[in-house]
Amino acid sequence: MAATASVCWAASHVHLANTPEYLVCWPAGSVFGTLVPVIGLVQVGSAAMADRYTYFPLVGVFIAVAFGVRDLAKRFQLPKAAVAAAAALTLAGCLVLTENQLRYWHDSESLFAHTSR
Repeated sequence: MAATASVCWAASHVHLANTPEYLVCWPAGSVFGTLVPVIGLVQVGSAAMADRYTYFPLVGVFIAVAFGVRDLAKRFQLPKAAVAAAAALTLAGCLVLTENQLRYWHDSESLFAHTSR
């Protein structure tokens, strides 16, 4: 955690001071603190390692991915329509996968039947 904080501090003061990417450092640093309940070091409630604890730590990762895609699109001079189409296809894929999972989460019986396979 100290290494991540040091890298983020150096990046914000040396290279990235005039760009918005240095703002990614605070979520990257907070990932370690917010992952504590997920990795089981501290048990919170009856579910020590539940997926719901990963939602907040992953915000920083998704912000970093969004900045990275933006920078790649600029570097390779991709048209905005192509980037928007790729984003729409990605969201459509997530929609299909979510729809598939909803069948299993309909009730406890279908969930546990799927889990036991």
